[in-house]
Amino acid sequence: MKRPLKSFLPLLMLVIIVTACRTQKITNSVDDEKTIHEVLGQFELAFEKRDANIYAMNFSEDADWENAFGNREKGRENIKNRISGVYKMFQQANQIIKEIRIRFISSDVAVADVDREIAGQVNEGGDKKLPSRKVRTTHILRKENGKWKVLVFRVADLRNPQEVR
Repeated sequence: MKRPLKSFLPLLMLVIIVTACRTQKITNSVDDEKTIHEVLGQFELAFEKRDANIYAMNFSEDADWENAFGNREKGRENIKNRISGVYKMFQQANQIIKEIRIRFISSDVAVADVDREIAGQVNEGGDKKLPSRKVRTTHILRKENGKWKVLVFRVADLRNPQEVR
């Protein structure tokens, strides 16, 4: 499937920002990093409760979201609606966070990568339990009115695509 150029714009913007900031030393307060960890913790709470409202409140109003299967949503409300359906695939699942990495691009932009293992997921039809999987979620966060919000969210599925068929 051929993707339009505009679907790559968030990634292109990130590359430009990172390149421009490479020579600058970005220093953020310990509070900023702690707050970003708290935002990421809200995603974990939302997963535990299968609560789309908790999940969505961490996104900026104009956020861009894409899962490992290429499903995309634009805007907090659309993300909330999508994740409600996605949680049906995770009713019996659990996840373990393996690593969290945060890098500040500027004083109000950060990238957080979260590596996790998920067990107990079923396919979209709900009739097949999928093998345990490893994923990496990438969150591009922006400080809006003093609060860190996710602007771009992507999932990299770190498993063999043949396992999900």
